[in-house]
Amino acid sequence: MSEEKIPSAGTEENVPTQSSTDADSVAESNEKTDSTERKQAANGRASARDIMRAASKSCNKNFWNMFRQYFKFKGTASPVEYWQFANTFLVWTAFGIYVLLLCSALIATGIGIVLWILMLLVLLLFVFALICPIVSAQVRRLHDTGLSGWWILLELIPVYGIAILAIPLSGPSVSSGGKGFSLKDCIKNFGDVLRHKYCRFKGTASFDEYWQFATVCFLLTCIWVTIYLFIALIFLILGPVGIIIDIVLAVLFFVAWAAAFLLPLLGAQYRRVHDIGISEWVVVFCNLASAAIVGELQLNVYLSFPSAAETLAAAEKK
Repeated sequence: MSEEKIPSAGTEENVPTQSSTDADSVAESNEKTDSTERKQAANGRASARDIMRAASKSCNKNFWNMFRQYFKFKGTASPVEYWQFANTFLVWTAFGIYVLLLCSALIATGIGIVLWILMLLVLLLFVFALICPIVSAQVRRLHDTGLSGWWILLELIPVYGIAILAIPLSGPSVSSGGKGFSLKDCIKNFGDVLRHKYCRFKGTASFDEYWQFATVCFLLTCIWVTIYLFIALIFLILGPVGIIIDIVLAVLFFVAWAAAFLLPLLGAQYRRVHDIGISEWVVVFCNLASAAIVGELQLNVYLSFPSAAETLAAAEKK
């Protein structure tokens, strides 16, 4: 009698207890997972704001640091340092020109003339004060790409000088372990973006990938506009018929330019913003405001921010 095993009933009682415990633990685990996901989502939104704030603060600090290196033509300048400085300079210059045009609308009045003269003097002082720091920054950037500073003489080429020089200025940094500027690599990067990432708005684009593609697009756009203007001037000789032909050509040239350069450039801008870690609405808003030019220039400032990982790492060090 003592060897009788009654645990069968007890075992049956233990089974539902164990299953109910497992169900509770699974429910608890699901709640924790949902909570973690919500926290991660909140942290993701917060980190995007933090990244924007930290990158903007770093950009302003970098601008004044580059300005202090007024006559420093030796050494190197990283891609982030140079492009943030150059794009910020362009934004403030464009803003000053708009204010000058606004003052010129009031030039008929005595106060308008005074305001126009004062604004012109301020704008000229600002531009001339930054010419030397810009040139020195370009020389140091060329050094950082493994090129001689004398390449800056490309800017003396009429019309296309700045656009041509922008391409080597976008080269990878030698001082940070990159290969430096290579025309072959630059053309390969341009072709790869057109072939494999034509209208791709998802994913990321590195700093070097975006800026090399954007500068080549800028040069080709300058050539595109020159070809159109040359053809348009020829047809203007035909009188009214030539004007109609010019309008048709303008539409065709714009559609061809948008298909060849604008769509892939927009995709590259979206991917670059993803790599920076800021909102896509920055691209939308700035491109909508690009009719005022300042919007597009301000977008270039944002696109010159480093990647999210680099921004957060720099913020943690501070």
